[in-house]
Amino acid sequence: MKYLQQKNLAAYRKQFTPVKCPILGVDMTHPVVDHNHDTGLVRGVIDRNSNQMEGKILRVWQRFGYESELTLPQALRRLANYLDRRFSEYNEGVIHPSGIRDRSRKFKRFTKDHQVEVLTGFYDEKEIAEAKNSAQRTLMYQKALRRVLWTPPQQEKE
Repeated sequence: MKYLQQKNLAAYRKQFTPVKCPILGVDMTHPVVDHNHDTGLVRGVIDRNSNQMEGKILRVWQRFGYESELTLPQALRRLANYLDRRFSEYNEGVIHPSGIRDRSRKFKRFTKDHQVEVLTGFYDEKEIAEAKNSAQRTLMYQKALRRVLWTPPQQEKE
């Protein structure tokens, strides 16, 4: 084990700065020497934003993950796997109640031409032309989503 003196930190950072940040994959515009705060061991040179993100994640883990038997890296791997899942056996194609609202907010920011293009999949040209502004087109979009996504509950057979 070697001790990295403060006076050698800049040279170390320069020598070991990769072209891209190993965490975010961005150009290394603000490289920092990252280290483990428990052991003091240098982990590598990463971008400042990645370093700040890592610090925030670590603080959240210390606050909320203290009851887990997992390590932070194990929990993050599980989180990444969870986020990569599209569906599970019980929720295939199920839209959360806020899903239509979230989609509508995105739709509302589209240009008029893009809104009309999307609505063309649901309505005829005359109906779309009757919508005079973005708010009316957004309401049409919400109605179309509800119509397409809603399925009536299954009736129990007696």
